[in-house]
Amino acid sequence: MTMRLVPYAPGDFERMHAPGCRFLGSSFVPALVLPAEKRPKWMNSPYARALDILGKRPLPPLDEEFLRRGRLLEHTLVATLQDEGVDASRCAAYAQHERDERWIASPDYLVGEDIIGEGKCPTDWDQWVDGPPLFVKLQNIWQMGCGGTDRGQISALFVDKFSLKVVMWENRIHQQALRLMEEAAARFQDQIAAGKTPDPDASLSSYRALQDVMPVNKGEEVTIGGREAVERLLAWQQARLDRLAAEKVEEASKYWFASRAGEAGIIHTDNESLSRIKVEPKDKAPYFKWSM
Repeated sequence: MTMRLVPYAPGDFERMHAPGCRFLGSSFVPALVLPAEKRPKWMNSPYARALDILGKRPLPPLDEEFLRRGRLLEHTLVATLQDEGVDASRCAAYAQHERDERWIASPDYLVGEDIIGEGKCPTDWDQWVDGPPLFVKLQNIWQMGCGGTDRGQISALFVDKFSLKVVMWENRIHQQALRLMEEAAARFQDQIAAGKTPDPDASLSSYRALQDVMPVNKGEEVTIGGREAVERLLAWQQARLDRLAAEKVEEASKYWFASRAGEAGIIHTDNESLSRIKVEPKDKAPYFKWSM
């Protein structure tokens, strides 16, 4: 099977990821079908992305150190796959959907001639105990749909202090999931063409966008009815009380250990240890930074 891959020309990657661009790639399209709680925090919400495309609010820039770490670990991931005997290679091309040239994907790597690979370097290992999270599977399915293949692979490079471990999963095209994403992408584009945005959802991405663009009228009132609103407000109130109580315990414990530690940076108890450093900022008073 020959995949639909277009070699990157100079400036292509930057153009496809520039602020306000109308390309829809695998790092965003799953957000069109997943509820907010199933998406990672870095994934932009449809509301935030629409504001960016319409020129109403740019997306916040990604952390450069985070991006650099990802690029370096992607190289390490492919090299580790090769060491495991996988016919993996870096991909210097993008996949373009046959239905719409603005629907694209940037595969992390290829295996052989017909397998598109999505690589991750997770820090939240507990989210991978039962296999790749749903958003990762959908990313890889979108890549397959754009690339014109039914075979995918997801791999994760787990890094700790003393070892690298790569885990691989086969992934096949799921036509219903692909169709849902295609339909959602088309609806999103129709909204953009009409100068409209999707409704904000309950995600961090939408929340930050609302803070930037939504004025608050102190005299205006609204009633949000229903059982869920009551339960969420009660849970919020209890969480606030629990947090305040926990902060008091934490502060009291810091004071207790500091009063007994002298100049020591490493403190041992009968079964646990903790450490501290002294931070001396130029613009405020020194403080201890603890870790355990």
